[in-house]
Amino acid sequence: MSRARFSEYSKILGLVGSFSIDEVKAAYRREMLVWHPDRHQHPDSIQEASVKSKKLNEAFEYLSELTEGGEIFSTTSKETSRQETHRTQHKYQNQKFKPGFPDKSVTEVFVKSSWIVSSGYQRQTKTMYVKIKGGGIFVYSNVPDSVFHELINAESVGKFFHNKLKSYHHTYTTEWR
Repeated sequence: MSRARFSEYSKILGLVGSFSIDEVKAAYRREMLVWHPDRHQHPDSIQEASVKSKKLNEAFEYLSELTEGGEIFSTTSKETSRQETHRTQHKYQNQKFKPGFPDKSVTEVFVKSSWIVSSGYQRQTKTMYVKIKGGGIFVYSNVPDSVFHELINAESVGKFFHNKLKSYHHTYTTEWR
């Protein structure tokens, strides 16, 4: 683990001191609620939000891969490590996934529940994407943006998915693996 990269990503998510995977998830969701591009209307603001949300995703992937085993990490550790390049593995629960969605304008928001990896929303077309463990994607049509925001804030993402999304028309694809 690169201490410099760890510190940089911790700072991006606003994490200080010791933290666990649950705290990484909470910080990520809190920041994505502020910086998701769909929450911004002005073109300059949308551009800034797109850049920040990409950094948030990168930080979340890196830190969640480190803490996925339940370990607690600290930003105040005196430990030094050799310089190394870390590339996120794009894995969740030991299964690889391809980052992003078929529509490149959609920002991926990681939820990492028991079987859902991430979600994304395209405001203009009211299309919501839900990526599941193993790489398949559910594509939902005519979904209000409030449903997307409820999903990423849900206490139980899987339960919300089953209870709220079953009434929307969807397709399923495995071509995005």
